[in-house]
Amino acid sequence: MTNDIAIKPSLLSLPSPEPSSFQPPSAEELLGEWFIVQTSLPYFRDKRNVKITYTPSASGNTSTQRVHDELTYQTLSSDQKKTIRGVNNVSPRGQPGAWDWRGSGWVKVVSNHLEIIGHGLGDRSGMEWIMIHTERSFFAPAAIHVYSRVKAALPESVKARFMDTLVESPHIKALLGDMYEVQQA
Repeated sequence: MTNDIAIKPSLLSLPSPEPSSFQPPSAEELLGEWFIVQTSLPYFRDKRNVKITYTPSASGNTSTQRVHDELTYQTLSSDQKKTIRGVNNVSPRGQPGAWDWRGSGWVKVVSNHLEIIGHGLGDRSGMEWIMIHTERSFFAPAAIHVYSRVKAALPESVKARFMDTLVESPHIKALLGDMYEVQQA
């Protein structure tokens, strides 16, 4: 991938006035463990050790653009781990980095659309991260999440670069302004 951060110039499935050179991470690059280190989603305010693990579909073939995920977390007042599982499919909307998520088990009725709007895979800092926007759903407001391979928040310089780039997207800028760090032990 690139030696610098990548920011999606046309966010939220809006048509771009010019072709984008944005290359979202492949399904293979998403696989493995990620810590949710920053978010604007209120749900995680009283949570800690929030982690998402992506695994290949049952066929083991990520070229089908389908990956399973398992989100684990603890509340601030408990050592008990809670788990939410789901399946991510490449979105039929046709935007690079867009996925449709559907819960599994007791959250099977929950679904959401998400887009990878930036990443630092191969970032010069050595920190691998992805920034994801999730649309508003019946159960949750729109949000921005930063996933990292390490338990460290996104550097302020990267967040500032997003703010500068997103001049025409007040919605995303507001969500970035609402981000807070998720406690990781």
